[in-house]
Amino acid sequence: RASTVNGSVTATVGKSAWSGTLEFSTVNGGIEVTLPSDIDAEVDANTVNGSITSDFPITMQGRMRKQQLHGTIGKGGRGLKLTTVNGGIELRKK
Repeated sequence: RASTVNGSVTATVGKSAWSGTLEFSTVNGGIEVTLPSDIDAEVDANTVNGSITSDFPITMQGRMRKQQLHGTIGKGGRGLKLTTVNGGIELRKK
């Protein structure tokens, strides 16, 4: 888990096997998370004033919104929660 109020969050996840949910949040700043290419995760990403981009194909169901993303990378399973108010969210492949 990593969070801040004023600033960006940048994280690199070394292994694709973790327990529980990884959570990254900020109020005024972006979030950039680099993940292994073989990741399986359930993604919950939200921003109020920003965009969401991903190097991974994400399977989604339901309505798609510019600032909200709820979907599955690979086979799903592990949780990945990303939240910001003023900033973008980026999911990058390692």
